[in-house]
Amino acid sequence: MFEVLDAMDAQGVADALDANHRVVLGRQAFELLLVAGWADLHGPEVVRRDGLGRVLPGMEQAKVYGVAGTPEVGEFATAELALLLGVPPLTADNLVRDGLDLRHRPPVLWARIAATATLAEVDLDPRDADGIEPVEVWQARKIAFACHSAGLSLEQARWVDEVTTPLLGQLTWGRFQRILEAAIIEVDPGAAEARARADALRQHVTLAGPPRSG
Repeated sequence: MFEVLDAMDAQGVADALDANHRVVLGRQAFELLLVAGWADLHGPEVVRRDGLGRVLPGMEQAKVYGVAGTPEVGEFATAELALLLGVPPLTADNLVRDGLDLRHRPPVLWARIAATATLAEVDLDPRDADGIEPVEVWQARKIAFACHSAGLSLEQARWVDEVTTPLLGQLTWGRFQRILEAAIIEVDPGAAEARARADALRQHVTLAGPPRSG
C-alpha cells in the first residue's frame, strides 16, 4: 500500500484523493438507499396480530417516522437497523425518518442521491461518472429535516424540491440554506409566521425563567 503511495507524484495523489472522495460519497448514498429498502421490507404488513387481527399493547406497532406521503414501518425495524449499523437506536430512527422523507417526498433530490450511489463502485471508470452531480448525504438529510420540521405537505415539499435541488452543489452550503429557508417560507408563509411566534414565546419563557412560588 505505502509503496504504491511512494510511487505517486502530486497529480497521482490528487487523482486518488478525488476518486476516493467519489467512492465515499457513493457509499454514503448507497447506505441511504439500503435504509429505505430496509424500511420497505418492514412495512405495517409484517406487524403481528392476534387471532382477531388486533395489535395489542406490548406488541410491535406500525409507526410513521416521516411526514405526509411516507409509509408506516414496524417499530422493531429500527432496533434491528441500529444493530446492523452499530449506532444508537435514536440514530437509526432518525436515519429511517430522513430516508423515507427523501425517498417519498423530493423526487428530484432522490434521483440525485440514487445517481450518487452509483459512484460507490471502486473500479468505476471516471468517464462513466460524467454528468453525475453528487450530493452529500448529510446535506440531503438536513434538507429533508427542514421540510419535515416545517410540516410541509407532500405537494409543498415537492415544490421546494423543484426550486432548490438544482442549486445544491452550485452554491456554498450557507447560501443554499438561506435559499431553502426562503422557499419553505414562500410555500407556506402562514406556518412560518406561526413558528416564528412560537419561537419568540419559547425564548421569552426561557429568559423570564419559571414562575416563583409564594
